[in-house]
Amino acid sequence: MKDCEPKTLRVFIQRLGKQGGQEVSTLEVLKRLAAKNWHIEVVCYELRDWPIHLPMTCYLIPKIRSIQLVKNIWFLLLSAYHQRLLGKSANMVRMTIGTCSIFAEVRVIQFLHVAFDRVLQQGLVPYPNSRTIFHKWYQKCLTRWEVFLEFLSIRRCRHLICIADRVKRDIFELLPGKSLPMSVIHHTAEIDRDPVVLDSHLQHLRDQEIGPVILFVGALERKGIEKALRCLEPVKNLDWHFWVVGD
Repeated sequence: MKDCEPKTLRVFIQRLGKQGGQEVSTLEVLKRLAAKNWHIEVVCYELRDWPIHLPMTCYLIPKIRSIQLVKNIWFLLLSAYHQRLLGKSANMVRMTIGTCSIFAEVRVIQFLHVAFDRVLQQGLVPYPNSRTIFHKWYQKCLTRWEVFLEFLSIRRCRHLICIADRVKRDIFELLPGKSLPMSVIHHTAEIDRDPVVLDSHLQHLRDQEIGPVILFVGALERKGIEKALRCLEPVKNLDWHFWVVGD
């Protein structure tokens, strides 16, 4: 990195540690920047697994026990308060994940709620958790709130980091005609297998010429295997395979 580049990074994220895709990915990025003499500041609910040999500053937001929508709004308000309290220096870059905070020059986009909402509005699939009228109403409120924040916050960024090419295309569709600097940095998983052996295994699966494959990767209960199965119910008679990789 050049000497003229900003040396302070303030990150707004609800949780940071070795659990969850965005948490693990962000933790690794911050560790590498800290090793390159960046000063790291984190505004969060919870911080774990930070190496003791790397300096950083953490501002903890008191966590409340409530539904996710309330926790998201609470974090948004408290992070705004911390930003106003701490101020911003000339050599600082602020980064956030998704819609965690409205204060960010750099925003990491894992998926767009507006793209998710458009699929739901077509009526092709149910809301992931629509067991009762209350659950469906709550899901609608949560999704619409996140869509509102996306329209509000994405336009204010200086740079967007997308974790997939599809996310980048979704943003172009969300804001047609608006030029936003974007980079695609794929999330990756740490694996112990030899890449050659792994590639050979995947090629064997491809050679079977099976139908479309739907892949679920993650902690089964925490990532909602039950909801995934519920969403697949309307197409259960079609020719597809559901692969599950998890604990």
